[in-house]
Amino acid sequence: MRIAIVDDAAVDRMILAETIKEAASSCRCRTDIEQYENGEELLSAFRPFSYSLIFLDIYMEGLDGIETAKKIRETDPGVKIIFVTSSSDHMPEAFDVHAYQYLKKSDGKKAEFQKVTALLTEIQKEQSEDPKTFHFIAERQEAALPYSDILCAESNGHYTIVTDRKLKKYRIRMAFSEAEAALSTDRRFLTVNRGILVNMDCILSFEDGICTLVHDITFPVNVKKKREISEKRQNYIASRAHDDMKSGRTGQT
Repeated sequence: MRIAIVDDAAVDRMILAETIKEAASSCRCRTDIEQYENGEELLSAFRPFSYSLIFLDIYMEGLDGIETAKKIRETDPGVKIIFVTSSSDHMPEAFDVHAYQYLKKSDGKKAEFQKVTALLTEIQKEQSEDPKTFHFIAERQEAALPYSDILCAESNGHYTIVTDRKLKKYRIRMAFSEAEAALSTDRRFLTVNRGILVNMDCILSFEDGICTLVHDITFPVNVKKKREISEKRQNYIASRAHDDMKSGRTGQT
C-alpha cells in the first residue's frame, strides 16, 4: 500500500516512517512510504485515489493538517486519513473530514507501534477480502470492476455507460434497469435521477439540486424525489459513521 507522511518535523517523520516499516514487516504488509514536509508539498504532488493512507500532523507551519485534509477531501473522499498530533483538541474537526484514526505522539513508540500494526493489519484485511464485483461485456470482451471502483453509471439508449474512479468509461450492452438492479444490491449506490446512478462514497456535495462527484462531475437530482434521495444519502452517511465508530476507527487515541 502507498503511504504518505506529512509532518514539518523531520525527526518525527523519520520515527513514524521507521515505525510503519517495522509494523508492516510484522504483519507482512508491503508498503511504499513517501514523506512530505508540509501540506502544500503534499497537495502539489497529490493525485486522487493514489494513496491508501495519509498520516497528517495537525500542527504545521502554513497549511495545517485539518486544512490539508479538507483539500484532500475535495477530490478524494475515500483515502484513509490518520491525524498524528500531541493534542486531542482537534478531535471534532477530525470527524468533519472523516478521519480514519487519531494517533497521539505522546503515547510513546511502543503504543504507536501497536496502533500502526493494528491499523495496517485491518486495512490489509479489507483490501484482501474479495470485493463485490460488477461483471459485464464491453467492446466484445469480458470485464469486471469492483463496486468500490465504480464512480457512476448512466443510461445510453440500449446501453449503459459505466465510469470508474480513474474516469475510464465502459459502454456496456445492458439496459440501465439491469445494471441498476445489480449495483443497487450494494448500499453505496444511489439513483439520483432517471438513468443516473452514483457511488455515494464519491459524492463531494449535494446542494441546490445538483449532485457533485469527484473530478467535478455533476448530475441534476430528480426534483420530485429530492427529499427521498437526500434521506437515502443521509442514512448512508449515518450508517457509515456508525460502522466506523463500532469498529473503533474514528477518534481512537
